[in-house]
Amino acid sequence: MPNKDDTIEKFNVASDTEKNLLLPAVLATIVFTKKYFKANKELKKFTSDTLNINYKNYLFLSRTALYARIVKDFYLDIEKQKFLKTQLITFVEEKSTSVNNNHQKKKTSQNDVIAAWRKVINPND
Repeated sequence: MPNKDDTIEKFNVASDTEKNLLLPAVLATIVFTKKYFKANKELKKFTSDTLNINYKNYLFLSRTALYARIVKDFYLDIEKQKFLKTQLITFVEEKSTSVNNNHQKKKTSQNDVIAAWRKVINPND
């Protein structure tokens, strides 16, 4: 099974026709993984702000039902598909930069902790 991050990376470098084919996979990565949205309630903001569509609350109880509805609403209509593609491109770009920034901050803080422990263990260094 391919890595979820690979799907996003393939989407970033794909041509327009390939992006159309990758839309369901990228959407599945966004909806199903907890990397972007930890709680199902957070997906409500994603659908209303990013996709500009409001769903009833019962869909947010199940990520599977929500994903199926989004695909049904957007993937069959070519104009909506173009809109979804542009929205997902901006979402992925925003999230990938914020995830990279958080990862760099985490590494720095881990290095600080390791350096502090080294001073405790070897105070002469």
